[in-house]
Amino acid sequence: MSDTVNDDDLQVLAKEGVDTKSSKRMKGHVSTTTGEKFRGVFAIGEGSSWHFHGTAEAEFLPHSLDDRKAEVIYQREDQLTGKRTFKVRKFDRFVTVFLGNGPVIIIHAIATHTPNGSGEWKTDPSN
Repeated sequence: MSDTVNDDDLQVLAKEGVDTKSSKRMKGHVSTTTGEKFRGVFAIGEGSSWHFHGTAEAEFLPHSLDDRKAEVIYQREDQLTGKRTFKVRKFDRFVTVFLGNGPVIIIHAIATHTPNGSGEWKTDPSN
């Protein structure tokens, strides 16, 4: 996965009304125990809220109507690299993730398969 946001990522955010020139972003991926790999780009800001869905072949996209939900649980941040690690598990409600003493992101993580696994998210260096 690239460390920069590509044009497709920016178009998805722009369609949601995000100012892609000035907004801070995080991006990352989730790998589930069943082998699916998901990736997403989040606009960072208190109150930011995004819905995502995906399969092994599809990226996370905003505002999924899929009814299978996953909890993305913040685990730790590597002080040297700034990478934030999350645990992902099936859950039946939306959750809020607090990123240490950084910004708060509300993640509504919705997957097309019941996920259990982990992922890494970090501030996008192209911000």
